[in-house]
Amino acid sequence: AKGKGITAFYKELTELFQKEGIDYIVLAGWLLIIPADFIEKFEDKIVNIHPSLIPSFCGAGFYGLKVHKAALDYGVKVSGPTVHFVSAEVDGGAIIAQRAVPVLDGDTPESLQGRILKEEHELLPYCVKKLCEGKVQKNGRTVIVQE
Repeated sequence: AKGKGITAFYKELTELFQKEGIDYIVLAGWLLIIPADFIEKFEDKIVNIHPSLIPSFCGAGFYGLKVHKAALDYGVKVSGPTVHFVSAEVDGGAIIAQRAVPVLDGDTPESLQGRILKEEHELLPYCVKKLCEGKVQKNGRTVIVQE
């Protein structure tokens, strides 16, 4: 869909994903807002990861080092990644899993980001595995991940 615009891009993705019968769409580092009609077509099939403990330091404009700077400026003692279902509200979908990362004295946005990124690299694959095994049960905003 290159050069065809965002609407055409998501239309082609929708057709491809429906044709191929995809089970899940996993976003990692996707910084574009996804149109609500695309999300609706794949309800509870799109997951993303965010580098803070949602609902803190999330939503439009909170990405990358901005998240960690905001957490440090606020003075939180714990941060960490959140894997969540994608909804039309940015970072507003039901939470699948979170992992706490301590904020250390002297942390910079970069040092905090590095420790959280390490956890992201473990948490997202874990959640995807559980989804593929059918061990993630969602009921409204409540999500249970079975071992």
